[in-house]
Amino acid sequence: MSKASGKRFISLVAKSNPQTESARTVKAPRKLTSLSTTILILCLFPFALAQNEPSDEASLLALVKSYYAAYSQKDLGTLVRLWSQRSPDLTSSIAEALNSLDAEAYTFSNVVVSRVRVAGNKAILQVASNVTITHKKTDTTREEKSTRNFALIKEGSQWKVWRDAPASEDIAVFLEKGSEWKVSRDTIEQFVDVLVAARTEDDRNKQLADNKQMMTPELRGALIRRAATEQAGGRYQTSLTILQIVLTLSERAADREGIAAAHQG
Repeated sequence: MSKASGKRFISLVAKSNPQTESARTVKAPRKLTSLSTTILILCLFPFALAQNEPSDEASLLALVKSYYAAYSQKDLGTLVRLWSQRSPDLTSSIAEALNSLDAEAYTFSNVVVSRVRVAGNKAILQVASNVTITHKKTDTTREEKSTRNFALIKEGSQWKVWRDAPASEDIAVFLEKGSEWKVSRDTIEQFVDVLVAARTEDDRNKQLADNKQMMTPELRGALIRRAATEQAGGRYQTSLTILQIVLTLSERAADREGIAAAHQG
């Protein structure tokens, strides 16, 4: 964030008349003075906004700090709030954290954020830290070094965690448009969950448009299996909705087998 600021002044001074010994100061016309004041305000206004709005990088650093603090304090409520509710990894990651925190206590120090890359409403970064781990049953303590890769997504004005992965996992692809599902577990089933959970048809169509790489026969098969599961459980309306998704995808791809499967139900 820039801390520089400046002031602009406008003064008009008449040059000395070679035929007189004294120079005369010429006052700026009222219109020019008013214009200069307007320019000054317009120049300073964006700067004031920049002062009030934290940069993406500052917001990301704050998110990481809160994330590690919540983990140390075993504050699962805060951890859940820091995750994107749309992340396919939310449930499994919180369950994993709960299991770890039940057995051990974690204290993080020397937390260093690096390799920050931001692309639109997505970001990736790496976090290195020293962690002190205390086993609750034996009361033994060990020191470790931890390095994690994070994928983050901006929802409204807030950054949220999308993926918390080992350092060995390359998540750079996350920055590509419609690539969220390439860095998640069990991608096909997770994408089916998202399509089924979409509140409106427009939301569902947007997911399909943004994730064209997911339009595969495997997705069709997963949707048909899900429709059968919903029907067996008596959730007929959900089953019909899923079959309609299958029909839409199959018609777009001129997939006769998929169209037939959707009609057969």
